[in-house]
Amino acid sequence: MVEKVKRHLSDLILGFILGTLISLFPAGYIVFDKLMTPVPYGEVQLLSKVEHEGYTDYTFSHVKYQCVFKKLVVFGVNFGILTPLEWEDPVTQTTNRDRLAGKQILSLRVFDGGIRYSSIEIRTRHDCDGKTVDRIYYAG
Repeated sequence: MVEKVKRHLSDLILGFILGTLISLFPAGYIVFDKLMTPVPYGEVQLLSKVEHEGYTDYTFSHVKYQCVFKKLVVFGVNFGILTPLEWEDPVTQTTNRDRLAGKQILSLRVFDGGIRYSSIEIRTRHDCDGKTVDRIYYAG
């Protein structure tokens, strides 16, 4: 009888350990994937926001790392609905240009057509050593 209890207890412990390992695998994969995903930029700060009739000027600072910039898109957000918005850099009057690594200032003129969105979302795409990395640059 004691042998039966010991065997049952050891099966229970083994089952618990295997179940724990199997359940932690997806979480471990997510953490590993996040740690291994390259980061194209960091330290994003909104420096200024100036509203005008039909557009809003934003100025941000950030630190760009070694990834190659591919694309930037801006969305106006109202009630959870994303509306794509046109934009340009008012300083260079261009869109979608790469920058050197290091501290940067990004100026955006976002054409909102006079609609006051509850927030905007700026998304970027970079190529980091052959891996496409999509990130939200700013949401607010």
